[in-house]
Amino acid sequence: MIRYIALAVFGLLLTGCASTQTKPQRDVLAEAATTFGGGDFIYIDIPSHGAIGDGVAIAAGGGANATRLGGTLDDLSRSSDGKVLVSGRNSALVNAVIKGAVEGKAYPGVWLIYAGDEKYATPLKELVEGADMRYSFIDIRQ
Repeated sequence: MIRYIALAVFGLLLTGCASTQTKPQRDVLAEAATTFGGGDFIYIDIPSHGAIGDGVAIAAGGGANATRLGGTLDDLSRSSDGKVLVSGRNSALVNAVIKGAVEGKAYPGVWLIYAGDEKYATPLKELVEGADMRYSFIDIRQ
């Protein structure tokens, strides 16, 4: 009996994972290129390190990824045409990384596209535009 319950729970977990389909990376990159109107841009993929690792990074305000993104944004703000796409498998982590990199700072002239979950789009828009940046959003769900 316990074996059947375990199999049922496992099946439900697999179904839950399968129901959250995301766009292929090539589609997200193509949509970003169209949004940016062509030209070069930097693509930053925030890697997931599992539930525990991501939770720690989120609690740390994005951790080392936020520091690296902040450095990239600082470099881009010195160029005449700084464009960056930020995405990752865990939208909560990507949100924390962007927030950690941008909060309380200004990166004039930088255009940031956040590709992720729609629930973070509006708060990030306000934060990014408050940092004197241009903002766009790509929904990664299919």
